[in-house]
Amino acid sequence: MRRSSFIAGLVALVMARAIAATFAATLVVTKLADTNDATCGSDCSLREALGAASSGDTITFGADARGTATLVLGALVVDKLLTIAGPGQTALTISGGDTQRILEILPAGNLTASGLTFAHGQGEYYAALGVEAAGVVLNSGSFAFIDCTFADNHADGRGPGTGVNDAAVGYSDGLGKTMSFTRCTFRDNTAGGAACLDIDQGTLTITDSEFIDNSASDGPACVLSNSVGPATIVGTRFSGNMARAGGAVFVSGSGGTTIRNSTIVENTSTSGFGAGIYVFGLGTATLSNVTLAQNVAATGSNLYVTGGGAAVLRNTIVANTANNCSGPGITSHGYNLDTGNTCGFAAAGDQNNVAAGLAPLAASGGPTRTMPLYLTSAALDAGNPAAPGSGGDACEAADQRGISRPRFAGCDIGAFESTGPETIGNSGFVTPGDKSNYSWPAQPGVTQYETRRSTTGTFLAPCVGITTTGTSWHDTEIPSPGEVFYYVNRPTLPQLGTWGWTTAGIERTTPCP
Repeated sequence: MRRSSFIAGLVALVMARAIAATFAATLVVTKLADTNDATCGSDCSLREALGAASSGDTITFGADARGTATLVLGALVVDKLLTIAGPGQTALTISGGDTQRILEILPAGNLTASGLTFAHGQGEYYAALGVEAAGVVLNSGSFAFIDCTFADNHADGRGPGTGVNDAAVGYSDGLGKTMSFTRCTFRDNTAGGAACLDIDQGTLTITDSEFIDNSASDGPACVLSNSVGPATIVGTRFSGNMARAGGAVFVSGSGGTTIRNSTIVENTSTSGFGAGIYVFGLGTATLSNVTLAQNVAATGSNLYVTGGGAAVLRNTIVANTANNCSGPGITSHGYNLDTGNTCGFAAAGDQNNVAAGLAPLAASGGPTRTMPLYLTSAALDAGNPAAPGSGGDACEAADQRGISRPRFAGCDIGAFESTGPETIGNSGFVTPGDKSNYSWPAQPGVTQYETRRSTTGTFLAPCVGITTTGTSWHDTEIPSPGEVFYYVNRPTLPQLGTWGWTTAGIERTTPCP
């Protein structure tokens, strides 16, 4: 009898979902103006579409809904399962006009939003916290943002909110809920605390995203993980952010924060502690194939652990400051690299007082910028010898760009797996008004380069080229009127390098056939 009841219930659930899918509708936003007449027909705003939609519906945007839609009637409310499919981050911006919050997701809400920019949101007073919070999204439900940009949002006292200002992009207290950001960019957001995200409850996942030039006067610049649920950050770059503590990530929640295949570089702490990652209290952080470098603070510049917090590192680079690490709660699981001797690394494969050999941040393929490894790097082939991706303390199966590990004798320490030496800044062009001089930065350890010139940026046209021990080519040919010369180069000695990457993030394997 119980089995029959269970089967009957399961069939009913499947039928209900099938019926919901069958009757799901697509609503089309036709204008930028923020109006609300409770209907969504040929004249439909985003607010009207949200009000008219049923659970499971999708909202899209017509040709006239391009540009900037500035909200004037308060935050948009999501209280059901919905998809908002935008036309692209450069095609449509949803703006709070620097006066109001953009979105509120209620406990019953479950939003998937893609292809949009959210800008100029202003945090408003949130009674549950007693603070001004959440310039873009105040969340008690679940959400997934995909291919979105969050720019120039604020929780810094400019709007009507009062109290301690927090979370210019998003604040979440959705217990048991899920939140994710995939291929998203956060830039130039400002707040008192948590310039981007403050997660008090729920499960957070950030994948293949970038946090750039965000700032907080009295808290972390990017991600504040206070949650009893887990947080996972994968394939993500944090750079140029400034905060009082935790310029990139501040971990204090008991749910645990895992960071994999990510680059955290050149962030600043104004208090002098933990410019890269700051772990405190009940917080635990696990780092695997992470590159932490050149973050600016007096103490624990790259990693600061205090107040009972704990951090576990494996296959991770901590580099290029006078005080890379600080705190008693740092544990090595092996094959880490400290350019100094402040992290206490003493497990198998650990290296101290060695050169990380990190090149500057560059577009080296994949969705985010990374720091390639020079030939002088002690990180090359020095990761855990277990099969990458096999679990435990092994290297990640692929690097931050998605390049499979290992490429040579062993996997590399850090977020970047070398495919051979690469020349940084490896493409350029010359127009008729210029001298045909093409140059590139010298690669440490490289003794010979090969250069090619083409009349197409895809390097599919016939090419000419040279081999040189120098770092420049004076090309005697001059482009014809209307013609453009494109150049690409690679190291050839002592090790053959790559031809670099296309603008689509694809490695050039056979330029100029």
